Amino acid sequence: DYADHPLRVFPNEQETSLVAGQAFLRADLSLALAHRFVVSLQLPVAVVQRGDSPDTPGVVLAPPSAAGLGDLRIGARARVFGEEEGAVQLGLGGYIFAPTAPDGTYTGDGKVRGNLHAAAGGRFKGRFVWNASAGITLRFADQPSAISGGAAIAAMLWKDRLQLGPELHTSVLLGE
Repeated sequence: DYADHPLRVFPNEQETSLVAGQAFLRADLSLALAHRFVVSLQLPVAVVQRGDSPDTPGVVLAPPSAAGLGDLRIGARARVFGEEEGAVQLGLGGYIFAPTAPDGTYTGDGKVRGNLHAAAGGRFKGRFVWNASAGITLRFADQPSAISGGAAIAAMLWKDRLQLGPELHTSVLLGE
């Protein structure tokens, strides 16, 4: 995954990208149950991070400079319409994110959060899969919740054990 300018600050009305770019690799583990349910674990690791320090007298914000763990994601999904190999499927899912990222690394929220979403997806030409989703990310402290969405397409490789393809994710905060 790559995030472009995920954390910007505006000291003295001048924009500074505290985190200008982040590249993550993710270790994923999932288990399908009864051909309609999936439980999963995902651990992201930021392998590249870069940013700029804002030029504000009396304020010290250090940009990221090293690799680091992200927040562990524990998830469950259910297919509510469509067949396993079908071109169109609909589902519901949810995630809980555990705050496993070290403080000050810009790779996690530092607090528990959750996500509920609806998804559409499917398989075509036997080797390709697609997915689109929309939902809400709920934060349980002084951080705002967000509307989130995404889309992806991938090729299935290595006897359907590996998916390779691009993914786009976006979110809009519901507060400051």
